[in-house]
Amino acid sequence: MTWLLLVWMACLSADRINLLGGRGAFVLTPFLVLTPLVIGAEWLRRVRARRAITVPRNAVLFLLLALTLVALAVLSVFVSGDLRSSASRLAQLLLMIGGTCTVLLTARDRADLPALLAAGARAGIVLFALFDVMQLLAWRGLVPARMPETAPLLQLSPDLYAGLVPRLSGMVLDSNRGGLLLVLFGWIIAAEARESTARRGRAPWWLALTALLLLCTLSRSAMLAAGGAAVCAWWQGRAARRAAHRTGLTALLVRSQALPTFRLALALLVAGSSAALLASPPLRASVVQAAAPLQQRFTVLEGSSQDHLRLITRGVATATHSLATVTQGIGYGSSHLVLQDFFPGDRYGNFHSVYVGLFAESGVFSLVVLLLLIGVPLVRDGPFQPLVVALALFGLFYGALAEPAFWWSLALAWLSWAPSTSRPKAITSATATPSTSPSSS
Repeated sequence: MTWLLLVWMACLSADRINLLGGRGAFVLTPFLVLTPLVIGAEWLRRVRARRAITVPRNAVLFLLLALTLVALAVLSVFVSGDLRSSASRLAQLLLMIGGTCTVLLTARDRADLPALLAAGARAGIVLFALFDVMQLLAWRGLVPARMPETAPLLQLSPDLYAGLVPRLSGMVLDSNRGGLLLVLFGWIIAAEARESTARRGRAPWWLALTALLLLCTLSRSAMLAAGGAAVCAWWQGRAARRAAHRTGLTALLVRSQALPTFRLALALLVAGSSAALLASPPLRASVVQAAAPLQQRFTVLEGSSQDHLRLITRGVATATHSLATVTQGIGYGSSHLVLQDFFPGDRYGNFHSVYVGLFAESGVFSLVVLLLLIGVPLVRDGPFQPLVVALALFGLFYGALAEPAFWWSLALAWLSWAPSTSRPKAITSATATPSTSPSSS
């Protein structure tokens, strides 16, 4: 049943797919359906192989910190002004953590786990690209925005920046969360390529496609995360070269035989595009008109950038309003109550920062626990350190606690993917029933 884990990886955040067809009160994503199936399949595999589910020390610490975070969030719910929303999001947080961590604990004894996750990441990138194409077709009115229209399983309408430029987010409803998923996919492929000589030559092509898809999301948070991961990987490679052993993403690209071909293809693309622009005045005018909104997208003076800063400022002011809010917050999942002037009628309004949001909702002690969850694997040198750098940077300007890719990345960084070496013994049961709902900016 290895295909279950592969499909689970590819569809990790695919909330554009609603298996209920819009008939239920929530979005039934593939993640919700596949997670218990993957856990059950991996547990049965262990039973047949007579392998116990072992919990290493670093996993124990990770689970203790995560459960402490949940416990502090529980305490904050009692002061929430929207008890129903807070309780549902609290359950979502608990099941998100439990689902991703249990999948890894049950599957970590697989010797082929790096290759299996990388295959799932490549399948996820292909799926992401296909959904991007379908979103473009829906944007142009060539296919319905909801398919089928009577009981929509697929939601294809893209977000529009400045009302003109589509932000393509693959199978993820939110462009920023889609960008984080791409960063995770790209790093898993790069990490697997470092361990597998056979995959090393093709990895740059997959990374180039991932980078292109990331640009199409127009997500500054995800691009900041990817840039931080790349710098960390370069630094790791630089340190390794000093020890006469090249590793990291930079070394992977340098050693690859595909790099000269990639450079040639890129040069031909630039040359062809330049020739077309020089030869066609109407094409030049169209490109200038389309690029005008994008020129503002990546400046700090752009409207949404200012909104982000105002939201963060509001979050800090909310968190420090009184001693009670500093210690207990305003209630986990209740930011929308104090942000109705920013997001009128939106039940998912938040402070657009995982740190500020948690501080305001659950207090300073929750923030300390979150910093430990991210900081401990951040200071440990290893193949997943750049991925944790990406998570830390992404969280500066976007909330990610309701995102499966966030907790899956943390679980990978804490537990790594080294197979367990326990001797056959009595099997320990492990189950989880995850649940999530889409977040929005």
